[in-house]
Amino acid sequence: MVVYEPFPTVPLSEFHSELRFEWPDLPVELFDYYLLRTATDMCRRAPLIHRRVRITLQPGVTRYAVKSPDGMTMVAITGLRHIPTGNEECGSHQVPRSFSAPEHLCCAAGDKAWYDPDEEVLTLHLNQGGVVAVDMSVVPAPTACVLPAAFRDELFPTLIMGTRAGIMLITGRPWTNLKVGGELYNEYNRMLGRAAVNRSLRKQRGIVKMNFGRAL
Repeated sequence: MVVYEPFPTVPLSEFHSELRFEWPDLPVELFDYYLLRTATDMCRRAPLIHRRVRITLQPGVTRYAVKSPDGMTMVAITGLRHIPTGNEECGSHQVPRSFSAPEHLCCAAGDKAWYDPDEEVLTLHLNQGGVVAVDMSVVPAPTACVLPAAFRDELFPTLIMGTRAGIMLITGRPWTNLKVGGELYNEYNRMLGRAAVNRSLRKQRGIVKMNFGRAL
């Protein structure tokens, strides 16, 4: 059984008011296009948005379809943890993973996992049953009308900066300003870099707390 954990989203219209201050007369379709384009660029360049899937292992089943259920594109598997049956109190452990099967599968010892991006199938060869938690880095769908809530709660300034830059860099329009647009785009790149670092550090802090307790 494959279960996707809840994933809050917000409509693209949530961000319109911030752009209206600068361009009160532009159509919302233009805002939506550049909001979605910027969000996609952010997610492809840094693992900012994640989904978690919990797979309850079935006897004799090794192949499980793993893909985002709402049209989002999976960029990479960023974590894969196995919680063996009966060992919930002892915690979980990371499962080594790759993009192809081991050369000598029958002889390879220990837990193994690999993902086929073409079939969107995760193959699991584990020594015990239990539950596998899969973390995926994802990108919004090309036709999405909503964005992950993290863009509102954590990534709002970066998203708006990139969107403003994109709109200003449209050539041949009354609002075109290549100089200012270029400066905004450079600042967007700096903000995106900081967001990626902060996301990575937050993940590392979570690992330290989980393994060693609150004292560290």
